[in-house]
Amino acid sequence: MTLEELTGQESGIVVFGNTTREAIVCNWAGINGLPRLFATGLIGLGDLSDAMLAADPRPVDDVGLALEGAQIIYDENGEAEGLAGMRGTLWEFDDQSGTPVEIYAPEGWA
Repeated sequence: MTLEELTGQESGIVVFGNTTREAIVCNWAGINGLPRLFATGLIGLGDLSDAMLAADPRPVDDVGLALEGAQIIYDENGEAEGLAGMRGTLWEFDDQSGTPVEIYAPEGWA
């Protein structure tokens, strides 16, 4: 299963870590697994784990507020600036290495 299948969207935000939160704002269509930033751009690292697939989605009233304090390490189209006040859906889980991961699917994104 891909993030596109999980969320029903082609794009969103992936946040890694809980103290140093690094965020990737991207189109994840065609990426196998979680998108990670590599020297040549985004790559997918493996399939989604059972923990990811078992995560229960929950509504978020303000995606921009939820991302406060996160370091945006990739946002090719500058979309993070428009997230203030935007509703969305959040999935939270630990990846295969135990790193906390947040997946945000803002409403109205493709």
